[in-house]
Amino acid sequence: MKNYYQFEKQKSNRLIWLLSIVALVLISCLVFSIWLYHSILVSKETGFLESEQIAKKEANIETVESIERFHGNQLYHVVSGSTKDHQKLIVFIPKSKDGKKQALTVVHQSDVKSKDVILKKWMSSCNECRFVDIKPGIVNKESIWEITYYDHSGRYVFEYFTMEDGTLYEQLRLRPSLHK
Repeated sequence: MKNYYQFEKQKSNRLIWLLSIVALVLISCLVFSIWLYHSILVSKETGFLESEQIAKKEANIETVESIERFHGNQLYHVVSGSTKDHQKLIVFIPKSKDGKKQALTVVHQSDVKSKDVILKKWMSSCNECRFVDIKPGIVNKESIWEITYYDHSGRYVFEYFTMEDGTLYEQLRLRPSLHK
């Protein structure tokens, strides 16, 4: 009888150790996941402060409304804001890996189709689509609005409309890799 109790005690000790190790591994994975997520978010905003200063200095932006990333053929920081005399501007600041300074592209919002006009046009032509985002960008030196959405077939779609007149510039449809 004494051996049976010792055996049961050893068995419960092993179970406690096993559960402790599994809990420790799960907690470690959770902490690592949170750290990884945070570091990815921080890296996406790296250089935004510098880009804000460049836009203020070189494009005379007084008030910055937003800073976004656009990655077409090249990475751009896109600064939207207004000048002292309330002109709304979109400033595209090219970012290169070698750090070479490149010319900015400045777009006066009064000279182009607005985000709302483009979005309204898109909504009227795509009834069964699920909208994701719209943001300014540059493709082949052409300032564009990039609209991302899911179409009626579940494909993730990138549509590019020129800022100048709102015509469709390019479209890219991605089908799910695990298509049923």
